[in-house]
Amino acid sequence: MGRALSPGEHAPKEPIPLLRSAVEHLTPGRALDLACGTGRHAVFLAKYGWNVTAVDSSRVAIEILQQRAGEAGVTVNALVADLELGEFKIEPDAYDLICVFYYLQRDVFSEIRAGVKPGGTVVSAIHLNDGKPGARPCNSAFLLEPGELRRCIAIGKSSTTGKERRTKKVIIMTRPS
Repeated sequence: MGRALSPGEHAPKEPIPLLRSAVEHLTPGRALDLACGTGRHAVFLAKYGWNVTAVDSSRVAIEILQQRAGEAGVTVNALVADLELGEFKIEPDAYDLICVFYYLQRDVFSEIRAGVKPGGTVVSAIHLNDGKPGARPCNSAFLLEPGELRRCIAIGKSSTTGKERRTKKVIIMTRPS
């Protein structure tokens, strides 16, 4: 689930603007942050009243998340679990919000789709294969193909917000109530 962090290594603390704009008009409820890293999105959501579960395979990242949550005076249910090994399963119809940023595991798309409650939202930003050499990440297995995210998580109305760059697919989807 991404690159391993060393204790004390710098990691961003602010959420990406896509998440800020996506939740601006949502009523806080139960949220899931998949491959959460050091928890910048989980802590942001918890500050705004969301009941957040955050999952990552890195013990160090989860420790940093817990420290940041404590400093912010919020609680996050932070779990060390490897999604690729199936150590965490998304409960069906359980979350008002599921977010996944810069992590691609195609076989979890169906769980994401099933895990969003009616009226719930999926917010995602994942690197896109633009066909140009030097794409990041370099392994094309970790790059979305054009239209793939919308097809695989299709739960209802979708939109792309903010600036969509050639190298990144950003999407907000809401499951009909």
